[in-house]
Amino acid sequence: MGLKFCNEAIMSLAQIWPVHCNHDREPNSPLQDALIKRLGANAYPFHLELTPLAPPSVQLVPAKQYHGAPIGTSYDVRAYIGKLYSAFI
Repeated sequence: MGLKFCNEAIMSLAQIWPVHCNHDREPNSPLQDALIKRLGANAYPFHLELTPLAPPSVQLVPAKQYHGAPIGTSYDVRAYIGKLYSAFI
């Protein structure tokens, strides 16, 4: 049919580096420590938390053979490098 049903919403927006002066850092997880060791001193760990008000991630499985885009709710994590975050919104 050529119809596309898609909505995008920004659920969380954060400046990761440099750290905001009022922001307390959580301790690194063992996975983050291993990745820092593997990637080097320039790697910077961060935590991502989605709001509990967000709908659950759900994928519907059609009964018949279907080759289109996934049906349901899914989340993408996007990171941008730049001097001003407002340029990417």
